[in-house]
Amino acid sequence: LVLLFFRLIVILVFVLAIAGTMFWFIGKSSDFDFVVAIDASSSMLADDYTPNRLEAAKDSALSFVDQIGGNARISVLSFAGTTFVKERLTDQKSKIKEVINDITFESASGTALGEAIMSATNLLAQSDRSKILVLLTDGQSNVGIDVDSAVSYANKNNIQIHTIGVATKEGGSFENLDVISTLDSIVLEKIARDTGGIYFSVGTQEDLEQAYRTIASSTTQKVSWNISVPLLLLGFLLLFFEWFLQNTKYSTI
Repeated sequence: LVLLFFRLIVILVFVLAIAGTMFWFIGKSSDFDFVVAIDASSSMLADDYTPNRLEAAKDSALSFVDQIGGNARISVLSFAGTTFVKERLTDQKSKIKEVINDITFESASGTALGEAIMSATNLLAQSDRSKILVLLTDGQSNVGIDVDSAVSYANKNNIQIHTIGVATKEGGSFENLDVISTLDSIVLEKIARDTGGIYFSVGTQEDLEQAYRTIASSTTQKVSWNISVPLLLLGFLLLFFEWFLQNTKYSTI
């Protein structure tokens, strides 16, 4: 029974090695792929930022592009009731900044955070670098895919999500409307916490820019290590040890 159990362990080790098992941990990394997801729903037109939340978000995102390392690649998407991929992963900063500048209010009603996370995950899924989603929004998910399902999908693809809640404590109003838009931070905090990211609550333009600076300067991300070779070596070592047991007096014991 002992040798049978030992042989099962050897088989398991070889299966994991052949499968290309990856070990993921929080560590330091120098190569990144980012998706910058900007909420472009109607609530982003609130005036608690100058001239509105959307323009403030775009300005800070442009500054973020300038601050990240030269090897990083960035993809850009905007979302409202659905998601719009503006640019796939590229290291051409001038093109990225042009795309960000062109983001405008999207007419699709609602805020689909779950769909934005799913779309960003699909953009990053094939990357072999540290994968980060920067999700900027002022609202609570109210249409589309369930946020918990989207977060689970992101975790399966080892994506870290930093969330930025953009709204002042007083909230913002809209032209010709007697409505105040405030921030619901509970969902954003949970998204960041469940994926190993950071939640930023920004009440001023300076806070917003500082949030992006923190993300750009961070070196602690989800890092992968392919353990196939160590597992193969372990498997052969265990096979040799098993052969040793079967060809000595320990075989009798």
